[in-house]
Amino acid sequence: IYYSDPVLLEWVVLRVLKSNATDVMDILSKYSPMSNVKLPSSPSTIECNHLKRVHSTSNTGDSIDVLLMPNENWGKKSDLEHELIETVEKYSITTSIVQLPLSPIYNPAIANKFKGLWSFISPPSPYKKVADSKEEELSIISAMDELIKEKTYNSCRFYNPITKEFGPIVTPNKTSSIKHCIMVMIEQYVSDQLKKGTKFYTLTGVYVLVKVEPCIMCAMALVHSRITRLYYSQERDKDGGIRSHELFFKSPPLNHKFLAFKIEHIVKSVSYTHLTLPTNRE
Repeated sequence: IYYSDPVLLEWVVLRVLKSNATDVMDILSKYSPMSNVKLPSSPSTIECNHLKRVHSTSNTGDSIDVLLMPNENWGKKSDLEHELIETVEKYSITTSIVQLPLSPIYNPAIANKFKGLWSFISPPSPYKKVADSKEEELSIISAMDELIKEKTYNSCRFYNPITKEFGPIVTPNKTSSIKHCIMVMIEQYVSDQLKKGTKFYTLTGVYVLVKVEPCIMCAMALVHSRITRLYYSQERDKDGGIRSHELFFKSPPLNHKFLAFKIEHIVKSVSYTHLTLPTNRE
């Protein structure tokens, strides 16, 4: 679920006559609901309710296209496949493969790329603006600029949207392999809060700005810290915990999510790629 090019999943599509579609749909509703799609490559089920089961266009004429199952599942000799084989032999005109977004698309510009390819259901967008005001937006951009100019590989800082204050720039602790800048910042923030007499040991409601995309360890630390938003500028190629391993955040045990914004600097203009960490619990 994010504003970016979506992860695609291959589906097996069956084209049948409209008069025979009911038989196929009865089988699919029994064996393969769109709300509980299981993939061999994923430890948990995936919600695909954003995809309509049936797609019909002027090009199909008296027939319709029906989503059978993910291509990963085709050939697994399941009960569904055995029954579908009989249905295919009896009713199908053709079968084909189509690549469709794994998650809902909220960005109209991205959605237009798939216009006409399939029918989608567009749920209300959960995304918020980059900031609550233009002034706050500019201050966040300015603070990100300072992080980007840091000579260290990575650095971060926090922003309190209530007090409108930025924390100091924090860099990794070079004496420890696990004290990345985010881990150091969390420890310093909590320590400062305890010294002030507060009972908070998390970063509830706090925004975090970091130069490079957090690794999986730091991303999980941010989840447990209950931050509200994350801003970063550069992606990690192998161990990024926000975008590189997006499916990681669909794990059922997660009980918190936060919005993440990738800020890309191009000459003097700034563009935003909006991401969110999906979870099965709000």
